[in-house]
Amino acid sequence: MDSTLLFAIILTVAFFVLLGYGTFLLVTRRKAILAERLETYAGIEEEAALATSAEMQKMSGLTRIMHWRMNWPVLIFPCVQPSTFCCASCFL
Repeated sequence: MDSTLLFAIILTVAFFVLLGYGTFLLVTRRKAILAERLETYAGIEEEAALATSAEMQKMSGLTRIMHWRMNWPVLIFPCVQPSTFCCASCFL
């Protein structure tokens, strides 16, 4: 084989190995970023749930029931405000 051809083959193989390695790093980096973001959102949700639970524990039983009755549309259909009882986008 000619030395120029051998050199071209070595460079081509090195190029594709580095391209594959770079793609691998890019994919694993995105996975790590998404996992971190998911962990952050889960922490925020957990804090909100704990705050709501603590607030509900301070209320009496009747107050909790009335609170739920006033906010049931929001609990079931998040886009509905307590003063609004019709929202077509909830049913899409």
